[in-house]
Amino acid sequence: IENLLSASFISIDVDDYEINIHDFWDKIELKPSFIYSTFSNILDKNNRYRLVYVFDDVIPNNSLYRKIALGIMEYIKKLDILISGNFEEAVRKMSN
Repeated sequence: IENLLSASFISIDVDDYEINIHDFWDKIELKPSFIYSTFSNILDKNNRYRLVYVFDDVIPNNSLYRKIALGIMEYIKKLDILISGNFEEAVRKMSN
């Protein structure tokens, strides 16, 4: 996020995964502050939802934002509950 001045939350898109929002919530220990499905979500067909992590402290710069977001994404990837090349691509883009 090149134009980031600061943030108090991180939102992660989960698109086109095999696991639906309810199963994801049950399996993840690092619970987001809130989770919601998108308007284009079709339960158990394309499973599109957003994870939003809200923080008490402000994230003051792009570098720290990327580190935190990448850490969350790597954690989710390690759960081995999401099977999709799209998630791998998202982690790769965030790492660059």
